[in-house]
Amino acid sequence: SAADGTGRAWDTAGEIPVDGAILSFADAPDLVGQLAAHPNTARCVARRLFRFAFGHFEARGDRAMVSALEATSVATGGDVRALLEEVVAAEEFGTVRIDAEQE
Repeated sequence: SAADGTGRAWDTAGEIPVDGAILSFADAPDLVGQLAAHPNTARCVARRLFRFAFGHFEARGDRAMVSALEATSVATGGDVRALLEEVVAAEEFGTVRIDAEQE
């Protein structure tokens, strides 16, 4: 186990709230692994990619696309390539929205 400069062992275990539950972890790699496997992380990846690709936050008219991207992300474990393929195949990707209504 790792220690600080005085020889005291580091306590790398902890708990964080995630999606209404407590996620317990032993160390940073354990935390990263659990977060990477969590469906909320996959949904967040999908929303961030949507925002980057379309240049705006989700609006009412984007709900179906964002939901589909989130579903793909969860099903593929956040596979960015699968998400990108879905984004560029979308009809909306080829159009420019000037005044998207924000929620």
